[in-house]
Amino acid sequence: MTYRTIDELYDFVADRFGQTQCRFPADNAAVSMEQLAAVSRKYAAGLARRGVKKGDLVGCLFPNSAEFLTTFFAIL
Repeated sequence: MTYRTIDELYDFVADRFGQTQCRFPADNAAVSMEQLAAVSRKYAAGLARRGVKKGDLVGCLFPNSAEFLTTFFAIL
């Protein structure tokens, strides 16, 4: 299967491997792919409500953490 965008691949992985845990040793945290996808979608909806649209530049600065990953995929 071919994916045109990173977010299409991310959605596939979240659907297929939803219970797989992503581990963040620095935070001693573990979050499922399903949880990451749900939070990312929520963040993406919030960005859209604030007027962020395709092509806009969005910056973020986080350590390697669950918050970074969810925000990164929300921006995509």
